Amino acid sequence: MIFAKMQGNFVLKLGFSPSHIQLSLRQRLLPLCAQQTCAAHKQSFYDKLNVPPKPKKPMSPFLMFMAQIRPTLNKEYPEKKITELVKIGSERWANVDSKLRDQLTQQYKEEIINYNKLKTEYESKLSPEDKEKIKRAELHSLDLKEQRKTKQKSKELGKPKRPMTAFMKYLTSRVSERNKYTEHKEWVRSVSQEWKTLNPQIKAKLETETKQDFESWNHELKKWEEKMIKEGNVDVVRSSSLPPLSKTKLKQ
Repeated sequence: MIFAKMQGNFVLKLGFSPSHIQLSLRQRLLPLCAQQTCAAHKQSFYDKLNVPPKPKKPMSPFLMFMAQIRPTLNKEYPEKKITELVKIGSERWANVDSKLRDQLTQQYKEEIINYNKLKTEYESKLSPEDKEKIKRAELHSLDLKEQRKTKQKSKELGKPKRPMTAFMKYLTSRVSERNKYTEHKEWVRSVSQEWKTLNPQIKAKLETETKQDFESWNHELKKWEEKMIKEGNVDVVRSSSLPPLSKTKLKQ
């Protein structure tokens, strides 16, 4: 029962925790496309730390140019991917009128001077405690980014997918009733209550299936990790599965 409650709370957290906004290629190369999203993320980042938001760094001349031609590119090439649009933009930037290039470059120089001034003022007003909080949070953010990269790499290398728990199986079976509730958390709470009083035979069947799923998954995962070690992809293997020498190399 305690386990079921923990699972229910876990799902609630998954359903309502803020999205982690990644600074993807789209956001880096087409800043206007993601400007509001990034700003909201940054604001949330500093709000959580209870420190003033950092001044926004100006766009480079090329990114300013991309922002200007983006609506035109979207109309001309609606089927193109962002990376393809950037390639087209780069070609146009290479042949852009020198007057426009100089204008954007001058604008950037003026904005970067003002940014450096604001940044210096901002940092001078931060207390040592605030600076330490920001530093720790940024390191944590980098750690999460590395974890996401490792997770994506594992997926691309065919890592066996972890099976659902017995509760999650039951929750999935009740998806058809999700629309009866205004909020996701209300639905999860309702199903969690059902789980607590579920017919023992039905629950036992789900738990038996789950046990078998995990046994099979552990077997497949072990085979996959052995393959990854042989191929040199030790960074996607659990430390408990690594031989001593690989653990030492991974730490280094």
